[in-house]
Amino acid sequence: MITFLSLLKETESSKQCAKALKNITPINWWDATYRPRTFEIIQIGDYKLSIQASVCHYCEPARTLDDLTQYKSMEIAIVKGNKWIHPRNDEYIRQFARYDELIDKYQEGEQPVGEFVPVDLIEDLIEYLRCGDEKK
Repeated sequence: MITFLSLLKETESSKQCAKALKNITPINWWDATYRPRTFEIIQIGDYKLSIQASVCHYCEPARTLDDLTQYKSMEIAIVKGNKWIHPRNDEYIRQFARYDELIDKYQEGEQPVGEFVPVDLIEDLIEYLRCGDEKK
């Protein structure tokens, strides 16, 4: 069972945006699965995880679903301190058992993002980071 899904809480600004879009869209055109959505950051020790899934993110299905268990993959970004990091640049994450799978999903750039990361891989990464945080 994927437990991190219960940690994903939609941001207030995302909720307000959805409400505004619904109010200005003709009723016969409104489809909530095509609205943008963002979730709050999850903090685990020194790491902040941005895990996202909506029509605007690298996820499957590429829709904004209320039932998060329907996602096969999601987008993830990792922040340490105040800097976005690529997993290959973090000594602790390089020791993660599923590191190679994680790296295969990452793009390069100043703000590296994991694209279409399977939810079970995200779950395992969160558990790994939690175990490391508990050892501190």
